[in-house]
Amino acid sequence: MWLVRSLIVFLAITAGFLYWHPWNDCLACAASRGSAVLVRYYLLRGSDVNERRCGYTAVMEAVWNGHLNIADVLVRHGANLDVADDGGDTLLIWAARQGREKVVAYLIRKGASLNLRSATGDTAIICAMRSGYPAVARLLLEAGADINLENTNSETALVVAGQRGYGDMVELFKQHGAIKTNVFIGRSPYPTKPLAAARLWALATRALLIQYNGESHETIEPKTESDRAWARRSLRDWWGVENHQQVVKMLDWLQDSGHREGFQVEDKRPRRKGERQTRYLAWDYCRLVWVAGTSYVAGYLTEEEAWQRIMPAARTIQESYSSWREMGEDYLRGRERWNHSRDPRFDYVFQLLTNPDDPNSPWNKNKWNTDLSE
Repeated sequence: MWLVRSLIVFLAITAGFLYWHPWNDCLACAASRGSAVLVRYYLLRGSDVNERRCGYTAVMEAVWNGHLNIADVLVRHGANLDVADDGGDTLLIWAARQGREKVVAYLIRKGASLNLRSATGDTAIICAMRSGYPAVARLLLEAGADINLENTNSETALVVAGQRGYGDMVELFKQHGAIKTNVFIGRSPYPTKPLAAARLWALATRALLIQYNGESHETIEPKTESDRAWARRSLRDWWGVENHQQVVKMLDWLQDSGHREGFQVEDKRPRRKGERQTRYLAWDYCRLVWVAGTSYVAGYLTEEEAWQRIMPAARTIQESYSSWREMGEDYLRGRERWNHSRDPRFDYVFQLLTNPDDPNSPWNKNKWNTDLSE
């Protein structure tokens, strides 16, 4: 009786498998879906655990899709954790760039190499800092990642941490033996089409926010395939806009009143001698430039519509302040009012941008009195 029941169960499972299982399936496909049964089936059948399917191995698919239990099975069968994609990104580099703490911790436990580099020379700890994940960087640091390795732009983990305004991480890296301690603004990693001097100046008005976020100072063009999704998510989460009409309404609000109108009323103090009436204008207008550019990336504005918003705002900024420093100080003043506190990361970024010895600072590249007529 026991044998008969076992045979019935086996036949039922086999029938279900044959009905559901696509004939062009593979180990990597099964791993991407998190199917433990199919993964074990392919391994028992003798599939090469490190075979690539469309450029990716099974363990890549398992880790990318969050199936660490499947990755565990594959690792026990000899899966290579240090395999890299076409861009030279290992699993650890990918997880660090995405801020996946649990995945990073898992890969460290399983012995993934900490110091392998991408095609641009970035290590996992550099990627963690560039993407703004100091907690992940700390995990890698505690595991023994080399903080003195440089990428192709001569940037180390400390340099990249400083570029993003993480002064506390800069100090931590110094305490752990960082050799290069001079933070500089890196070159844009993305190729850009040449822009007129007036447009480059206009984009430099966003520099505080751009540097803080780790974006490119020199373009509003989409840089990667996922840029549109990122732009739409940012506009939705931070600005509550999800279409052309809402973007136009938001840009009109920033231009006409923004936060500055309320802040000026709340100040309830007489204007000091020499102080401009445009107090807090930078907080609204620099963000206006960012919103317009990001809305183009999101597909809510055409490129022409974006520049039609950006250039008038840039001219107003230039007319309202006497220098990048004065504009930046007013932006920080407005942000502090909005956030009800000072953000030390923004202060750190401000010091970088106003460093007269950094040739890569967009505020040094673009002279304040640049002719903005087009």
